[in-house]
Amino acid sequence: MSTILERTLDPANAASIIGKLRNALLNDYRQVTGKVREELDLSNPMSPLSALRAEIERNEERRFDTLSKQIGALLQQEAAKAAADAERSKSTRKGVDFENATEEFLAAESRPRKDLVRRTTSEPGLDSSNVGDFVIELNPSDAHSLRIVIENKNASKGTTSLIRELDKAMKNRGAVFGISVTTDPRVVSQSITPYGDDKLIVRVPALPEADGWDFSALAVAIECARWKGNYGANDRGVARCKEDQSGD
Repeated sequence: MSTILERTLDPANAASIIGKLRNALLNDYRQVTGKVREELDLSNPMSPLSALRAEIERNEERRFDTLSKQIGALLQQEAAKAAADAERSKSTRKGVDFENATEEFLAAESRPRKDLVRRTTSEPGLDSSNVGDFVIELNPSDAHSLRIVIENKNASKGTTSLIRELDKAMKNRGAVFGISVTTDPRVVSQSITPYGDDKLIVRVPALPEADGWDFSALAVAIECARWKGNYGANDRGVARCKEDQSGD
């Protein structure tokens, strides 16, 4: 009986119950560990862990692409903003340079005639506005001195807008004649374009290689304005004399 039990329960005996159970457990363990090893094998493209890694990598690539596009769009926006700011700054500097050059020209042009030139870009006028960039006072020592207003436009504007603004400038500065100066060749085709009896649009072209501006047309326009202002003043003086004589 003892011998039978020893053979039946001997783990070293593969034919014993314990031996069979042991072999069955070892086989199950090998199968389970083999299956787990296969499931966790990253080199196996069919394993769940490899599929999970591939999905994570795809998600990372999608996030990277999205982030790259967002960064690219932001960089483009910043570049466009910087270019726009630079262009505005350049345009502002160019406008200031043009106003300075205009002031120097007007002063030189008016000095021999004893006329007074004032830069009024930041000086409120009769309408409490700053419309009207320059004022030329003809015969400033005279009690009835006359004014010519000059409106500078370095930016592009249509003739209707220029004349409308010139009307405002004449009213605001109490001027008898107005000259609108533009550097844009697309606004008017001629160097001097008259509007009515008391307004001119003058085109001042830029000199080659950004070497200042050609103010020749403006010189002619100012001379016309002086003549028109003095001629009108003489007409008004004659009319007043006739009124005085008729009153007597």
